[in-house]
Amino acid sequence: HYLKLSSGINAEYGDYGDWCDYVLPFWELRHHQNILIVTYEDILGDPGTVIRSIGEFLEYDVSGEEVEEITEKIKFDNMKQTLEKSGKPQSANIMREGKTGGHKGKFKDRHHRIFNEKFKKKMAGTGFDVYSY
Repeated sequence: HYLKLSSGINAEYGDYGDWCDYVLPFWELRHHQNILIVTYEDILGDPGTVIRSIGEFLEYDVSGEEVEEITEKIKFDNMKQTLEKSGKPQSANIMREGKTGGHKGKFKDRHHRIFNEKFKKKMAGTGFDVYSY
């Protein structure tokens, strides 16, 4: 899901489209009262707080038991296993390790430079900072 950078990168990593083109429309709606943006990094950092904030956003009082149950279900291994059992195991290929920063070991230095340059141009003035996550 990173970026459609060049045919060389797409050939090596697959073509999932342009990451900025995917994220930016949602980011531009972040101030709307019916939009809640949650990042994977937020979920990894404190899943209980994120689950409760989603409940609050939906005007639903999430019980402690529900927080525990959801926290267990959203663990990476459980989600990947569920996806594999769904009848669409090829979809599980997009799930790598369930950790942030996994791209650092996957992409080459020159690809990081290309991403950073393209990211800065496309996201300039939006207030979005991928590096804050």
